[in-house]
Amino acid sequence: MVFRKIFRALGRVLGFKKRKKRRVSRVRKHARRRRRPVSRRRTRHLRHLHRRKILRRNKRAVRHKTRRRPGKPAHRATRPSKTAKRPAKTPWVPAGEISHYFPKVKAAVFKCRVPLAIGDAVWIKGKNTNFRQTVGSMQIDRKPIERASKGQEIGLEVFQDVRPGDQVFLTRI
Repeated sequence: MVFRKIFRALGRVLGFKKRKKRRVSRVRKHARRRRRPVSRRRTRHLRHLHRRKILRRNKRAVRHKTRRRPGKPAHRATRPSKTAKRPAKTPWVPAGEISHYFPKVKAAVFKCRVPLAIGDAVWIKGKNTNFRQTVGSMQIDRKPIERASKGQEIGLEVFQDVRPGDQVFLTRI
């Protein structure tokens, strides 16, 4: 024990580096534990099988995920016929897309796709925005208006912050 410490110190002084331990594969380690010799060829073969097993497992997982496409019905029997008309899903009509927002006055600018009037219910939906309100104040070139027709770019007073690109919907009711 003492000699080992002396030789280590002497080796450091002379500039000898410590020998690195060779990394042993899991298969060889297992064989060593069982005290059985394992040839290199055998370890390569086992490594190959293990790799194939993992690949097979991954392939199965990917196949399972992509088996059913989203939005497609599971069976053909449940698919509705082409002649049957579906009822409207929502009572909301796209009214436009917000192009600009003035945060101090809390006003959003958007181009109307449908006629809009004071008192109408609007729903503003975006990536981080989702709220409903009634139209209280509308302006065109800083002049208040009662009604906005299709194609006009209006300023709408909103109660929450909105972002450019948010969608504006109008109720049909």
